[in-house]
Amino acid sequence: MSRTKYLAFYTFSNTRGNIENGKLRPRSQGDTNLHIQTFVEVFIISDIDTYDARVQAIRAYNQPILNDFRTWLQQSGFSEKTVRSHVRNVKFFTEYLVYYDDPLKKLDEANNSDIRTFFLYWFPRKGLWASAGTVKSNIASFKKFFQWMGETGRISPKTVADVLTVLKEGRDRFLERVTE
Repeated sequence: MSRTKYLAFYTFSNTRGNIENGKLRPRSQGDTNLHIQTFVEVFIISDIDTYDARVQAIRAYNQPILNDFRTWLQQSGFSEKTVRSHVRNVKFFTEYLVYYDDPLKKLDEANNSDIRTFFLYWFPRKGLWASAGTVKSNIASFKKFFQWMGETGRISPKTVADVLTVLKEGRDRFLERVTE
């Protein structure tokens, strides 16, 4: 959802005037608040439809990546419990990328900044089960996932290196955040 447009139209709705050809004109006779409110509602509904369509498209795009990661983990000899844990952790990260990141991102567009923000701000607040153990589990999952993404050519070696650096250097701070 475009925050700038939303705020601009929200401010619009608090202004007295008529909307003519998409532009605000000084107030004349009649109740113009109804026209302005209708204009805002149409914009918001249209924006939500676009947002939902983008979320669904990104989810559909991410699913084969998650499936391939699961297959790789299984073929690498990990137990089914470990496979489920890694895939679940990465899938939860996709929720952050599509619902809370701005702009919305696909898994192969995630970078070290997304990882840092996820662990420092989002996961401690939104993951009600967040604990030192779940942070460690997520770090292990992300290491495996981003290394696999690099090995399969889905992301650049630089992105892999940057993510691994953030996971290593931020580990202690990430752990502190869930105990604060």
